[in-house]
Amino acid sequence: MQRMSVMFERSCRITRVVERCVFAGEQDRPVWTRLTREAWISSGVFGLSRPIQEFGLARFKSNQMKAMKGLEHALSNLQKASAACHGESAEKHKNLNSASKPQKPQQYI
Repeated sequence: MQRMSVMFERSCRITRVVERCVFAGEQDRPVWTRLTREAWISSGVFGLSRPIQEFGLARFKSNQMKAMKGLEHALSNLQKASAACHGESAEKHKNLNSASKPQKPQQYI
């Protein structure tokens, strides 16, 4: 099982966000990839750090939902292009897409 980890760090004067994405292959299903995302949001503004962190968390969640939709769209287009190159039917890929409905991610707050 292959595993790749990517870390991103963004900061400004009032807040800092560190995000880690781990891409891991599935042993049961070798063509599947599991994506695990974690983020740490911190602020050093005296007296306002908690509200700033909560605001940052809400924005991060919102942006991640948009990012996941974009990723799913891109992967769907790649899958269609691959099927067209290999002459496979679109019906087969529709069945795969319906079987892999997006699951609601576990959220730890």
